Amino acid sequence: MNALHIRSVYCSTLLLLVILVCPAAAFAQVSDADTERGIALYQKHDYKQAKDLFQSITKANAENLLAWHYLALSLEASDNKEGARKAHEKAAKLGEALLVAGLKDYQAKDPLMPLVPRGAQIAAAGKSARAYLSLNSRLSHLDFEEWTNRAIMLEDYDELLKTNGTDQPVKRVFSSEQVATKPRFVSKYEPQYTEEARASKTTGSVTLLVILAADGNVRGIVPMEVLPHGLTGAAVRAARQTNFVPAQIDGRPVSTITQIINNFEIH
Repeated sequence: MNALHIRSVYCSTLLLLVILVCPAAAFAQVSDADTERGIALYQKHDYKQAKDLFQSITKANAENLLAWHYLALSLEASDNKEGARKAHEKAAKLGEALLVAGLKDYQAKDPLMPLVPRGAQIAAAGKSARAYLSLNSRLSHLDFEEWTNRAIMLEDYDELLKTNGTDQPVKRVFSSEQVATKPRFVSKYEPQYTEEARASKTTGSVTLLVILAADGNVRGIVPMEVLPHGLTGAAVRAARQTNFVPAQIDGRPVSTITQIINNFEIH
């Protein structure tokens, strides 16, 4: 191999290493301290510097939920409503993704514990979902329902994950394996086909994770598997109307998490 070919191979290899390493390096340069500094700038009403910093952070790490949330707030304070809307949308959807990922093992002991360290992100995502709704006056009825359900879901989990200074949520949620007496369904409502879904002949299943709360209410409805054309919303509406007797431990009602599967078929 001559010197020119060796140099060419070396340069190509070096270029490949730069391409592979740079994204990771850029990600490593964005720390929690950067996000905290940006939040401090926002709280001091230095919206321009906060905006510039959060734009840099989200460019380096598109999964930084808090950065998207505070970027949205900074843009909103700077009267950039369209930019704020898009950033709030990103933050809210990242919050939903956190919930879905954190609840994959919902049958484990203390199923909400993996989400406790993410409490601040879930709270911010809930606020972003509400802000997204307020910044969109022309949502279709299906989109409005989807975003309202997303906001309620995130707000429910914000409440459920509050720890009161401990590492355990104040309102503990158990898996079905942890309770002595399992919850008993008194009545279930069947979700109805939407006109849009019937017209498009949409079929399939919607899978929801729900909290059957100790107070008898259905809370924290998380769509794990969804369908378009309003069918996920129809399943959520039906789940909220479920009547049940809560699970019990030592004779007292407790909250449990369970799965509800709705099958949609056109006959």
